[in-house]
Amino acid sequence: MTNMRCAASKTGKASQICRQAWIFSHGDLAALPDRTEDNQDILIIAADAGARHLLSAGCLPHIAVGDFDSLSPGELALLEQSGCDVRKHPCAKNETDTHLATDIAIAAGAKEITVFGGIGGRLDHSLANVQLLVYMYDHGCTGKITDGIQTAYLLTDRLELTGWHPGDILSILPLTPQLTGLTITGLRYDLAETEIQMGTTRTISNEFTESGCGQLALASGLAVVLTQGDGSAVSFTGCDLDRK
Repeated sequence: MTNMRCAASKTGKASQICRQAWIFSHGDLAALPDRTEDNQDILIIAADAGARHLLSAGCLPHIAVGDFDSLSPGELALLEQSGCDVRKHPCAKNETDTHLATDIAIAAGAKEITVFGGIGGRLDHSLANVQLLVYMYDHGCTGKITDGIQTAYLLTDRLELTGWHPGDILSILPLTPQLTGLTITGLRYDLAETEIQMGTTRTISNEFTESGCGQLALASGLAVVLTQGDGSAVSFTGCDLDRK
């Protein structure tokens, strides 16, 4: 586990606009992501008590946002005294704290957004965070949400997943009444241009094989792809964001 101060200045302030953003939400998180020289320029945003994931490891976000009803006064004071960019909102607001963090990431120019701790805890927040994948897509971003074990992606056109282990789980849930042309290759149960109706369970609990990768394609509709397993080297490519 790497101290994330190295991603910011010693005051916790971001040094430049970043193409990628990591948002820390107040759900479950198995471990902090590792920092490497290849990802030093990622903008790190804490959504309210998502800051606790960072503070508990002696780390600072660049920006903390929310109504801070879930963060203790001492934790909030620590953020403020450390020079973190703290953006307070009233409790009576239209967006969740994670949504506010997403807006900050989009405004900063991020094109890839990962929400850590976006799953677990309150079910309504978990489902709302999954729906934020659609919001990210509508604003020209790719996104994923993870608790370090389970990860959610949005399938709009094509999606390639690599770095998984044999037996790791992949499920697909429609977000629209109907999916058409769903094709799955490289997994235990493949499909070819299949129609899937919302409310069915046919695409639950597929599995990665020895290759550790899979390809998904969709002709129309929107779906959330849920993976579970020790995919520590996971990457995702192939999302078509060229929206006219």
